[in-house]
Amino acid sequence: MTISAASALGSRSIAFATLAGALYFTTALVRPAFAADTATPPSGAAVNQLKPVIVVAQHRRQNAQKVGISMTIISAKRLQEDGVRNVKGLEYEAPNLQVQSQFGTGQTSFAIRGVGTDFNDYASNNAPVVGYYVDDVAYPVPAMTQGQFFDINHIEVLRGPQGTLYGRNSTAGAINVITNKPTDHLTYGGSVEYGTYNNALLQGYVSGPISDTVRIRLAGETNQGGGYQYNRVTDQPFGNNDTKNLRGEIAWDATPNLNFLLNAHWGRDQSDGEASSLLDPRGIYPADSSPRAVGWGTTTAFANYRGISPDTKPYRDNQGWGTDLTTTYTLPVARITSVSSVERLDRRELDALDGTDYGAADVYFSTRAGAYAEDLRIASLTENPYNWLIGAYFSRETLDEVYDSSFSGFGIYVHTPYTQSVETKSLYAHAEYEFLPKLKLVLGGRIENEHRKINDFSTTAYLNTNNAAIPFSGVGSESTYYTLPSWKAELDYQLLPESMLYASVTAGIKSGGFTAVNAVVPADLAISPFKPERLLAYEIGAKNEFLDNTLLVNADAFYYDYHDQQVLGIITDPTYGSVGHFVNAPKSHLYGGEGEVDWLPLPGLSIDQSLGLTAGAFDEFNDTVGSTLENGVYVPVTENLKGRGIGAPRYTYTLAAYETLPINEAYSVRFGGSFAYRDQYVSLLNTSTNSYNIKGYGLLNVDVDLLPTYHNWRLSVWGRNVLNRKYLLSNNYFDDSIYAVGVYGEPATYGLRLSYDFK
Repeated sequence: MTISAASALGSRSIAFATLAGALYFTTALVRPAFAADTATPPSGAAVNQLKPVIVVAQHRRQNAQKVGISMTIISAKRLQEDGVRNVKGLEYEAPNLQVQSQFGTGQTSFAIRGVGTDFNDYASNNAPVVGYYVDDVAYPVPAMTQGQFFDINHIEVLRGPQGTLYGRNSTAGAINVITNKPTDHLTYGGSVEYGTYNNALLQGYVSGPISDTVRIRLAGETNQGGGYQYNRVTDQPFGNNDTKNLRGEIAWDATPNLNFLLNAHWGRDQSDGEASSLLDPRGIYPADSSPRAVGWGTTTAFANYRGISPDTKPYRDNQGWGTDLTTTYTLPVARITSVSSVERLDRRELDALDGTDYGAADVYFSTRAGAYAEDLRIASLTENPYNWLIGAYFSRETLDEVYDSSFSGFGIYVHTPYTQSVETKSLYAHAEYEFLPKLKLVLGGRIENEHRKINDFSTTAYLNTNNAAIPFSGVGSESTYYTLPSWKAELDYQLLPESMLYASVTAGIKSGGFTAVNAVVPADLAISPFKPERLLAYEIGAKNEFLDNTLLVNADAFYYDYHDQQVLGIITDPTYGSVGHFVNAPKSHLYGGEGEVDWLPLPGLSIDQSLGLTAGAFDEFNDTVGSTLENGVYVPVTENLKGRGIGAPRYTYTLAAYETLPINEAYSVRFGGSFAYRDQYVSLLNTSTNSYNIKGYGLLNVDVDLLPTYHNWRLSVWGRNVLNRKYLLSNNYFDDSIYAVGVYGEPATYGLRLSYDFK
């Protein structure tokens, strides 16, 4: 059938309008379980087909549509088109995923489906709610996740408790970053990108064989400039990037059955730190007129103590490195895999959280963290009617951290040092059995033992006037440990070759830990441990392909029974009063779902959408909200939060649409864009005098590519947040009666990108 250009354009317009409303009636799993723009159909297949994406979520290569897990697959191309240069940008790519900077610092935390939303921790000593992995290696310290975000093949975002297949337990889910591996033929390439605010990004790689059995890959990047903020008083530019990262990999096939893959990587971040904008016109600090305006500065006493000047810009000087060795030995019926890894981080970071030159909340982190891990597993080679996996995991973490802060309103600066060690041991197993045609049973189990110990914790205040020391907490040490199971039971039913239904029940756990920030209560109370949290997840879902594999429609729904949820709250000492502390909410619940529609309505046109829904509330939680002095003794003031909602956005939505049209025989153009919306985030910091919610916002990106037919380069013009929306990334206060502060997101930016790939 011949379609005229006019009718084709009309069909495309109808397609866009129709699909814009369709997702409101279709829930699904989210974006690219297929990659439309990179599809290369097999001989004889329809040109306009979605290409299956292979994932390694269960430690073996599988079609994502055949795995009974709610997951989002984000391609390297999508990351580039949307300008995702670090982990913070992932929340605009996957539904029900949050990535936040804690209180405006460089410390990043993750939440999925509302789990982790209220766990606001800007120290480095507690386990993350979401497991973060790069090529099977866990990154247990959240600050470690900022580097090694380049030369990526794809990213897998898994929703729901993970643990029966992964090195570490988590209650929210897992993020797997899969990097590109050494190739058996020569390939090289890279890209250079320049954008608004003098932002320059340079990336490159080379890969290929050096013998019949050895292959190597080298990749690196540097990101410079891009500071969209300025000092409200001096107009000094602020927010510039200065990062450098390198990675090298060597693959060696020692024998046909014995293979090694050695990875070594290094990164340095010397970017500007974090500074805040003033939000409320209170007292002596009026609200900033521009979302790009920020402020910093500290007291002379704190500056002298830290060896800086009072007007020193907030900064980072973080360096990380690591190495891991993956050894694979293939037996006749099974494969043995060992992943041995070492990760290190040295963090030096100065942030101005109060947004003024008053020095009311300037913080400095000095962190030295290390993690060693060994993951050993043996897995069957068969697929049907059964397959199995048995593994053992061991890790040891060390942490030496100093948290210093200035409180000029109280005439003091505060010094809080501590060390911590963590040892984790676990055994896990996973099995799948197709006991009836089309019906498969999946069972998984894990038993984990963890011992976590904090040592030499203390908080000492020093007077700004004469540096006199006031010990606030004394010196304390504490330990916590547990031995707990986690498990999964799942049924998969292949209703049709193109449709799969699944239902699962999963029990997940997350480590307990310690509140390791400055404290004005005795040390034994300040670091009193909070308990592990436990979550029982019920989930149903469907994965479908329609219309000759040109339409993907996935859907899932979940209900979480949440026990001992870890929440940043308050504890009270009779002598000293209240101090921030992590506490456990005895019982809460969450429910919702995710959705994805991925469609190729016409050759050259791809459209995909996702929708995430989350709701929930505390069922049992008497939270301490402050203290009052009665007869010379501080007593806690509590509030029953039963029925209060979890702070996660109620819904998230994404839309991406791209079309490729030929210009002539030598060139074609690909154009389109993406839109991401996140509903309001509700903060537990809300008080009677102000709201610290983060309002919902939507961001629109555009991308236009010139594609030559006979060459390997690509020229792109891009724009991000092209509607120039004003939106907050964090919202906080340090003296509620005087001012509120926040960090605004990046305004509209534009740029050019030239990329080349020889394959």
